Amino acid sequence: MEYDLVDFCKSYLEEFHLFSSQLACVSSLPTRPHNAHWLPPIHEQLKLNSDVAIRNGSGFVGACGVLRDDSGIVLLSWAVKIRGTFSVIHGELMALHECLRIALEKGFFVFIIETDAT
Repeated sequence: MEYDLVDFCKSYLEEFHLFSSQLACVSSLPTRPHNAHWLPPIHEQLKLNSDVAIRNGSGFVGACGVLRDDSGIVLLSWAVKIRGTFSVIHGELMALHECLRIALEKGFFVFIIETDAT
């Protein structure tokens, strides 16, 4: 059952990124290369990755996050829709805020945060 949840979350995030790449989205620059690899945090720490997709004129942004341990095991993953019109950096900050809120609400203390915002 737990494995199915991880597969679902990975699939959901892949679909989120595919959707955001097919739309006329605004993205922070420079973008990360597609062949970038996730680097784990040091021993016994947690790492949060967050991202945002902004579609101009839609009135909302999509935010997602993944929380992993030092072995790369996904502890939490989520995607949410946030109402509002935001600049890229504001959207990234809103996504990060939401990701931290969810992680803390679930009882996790995040040591490292990674995002593609500049």
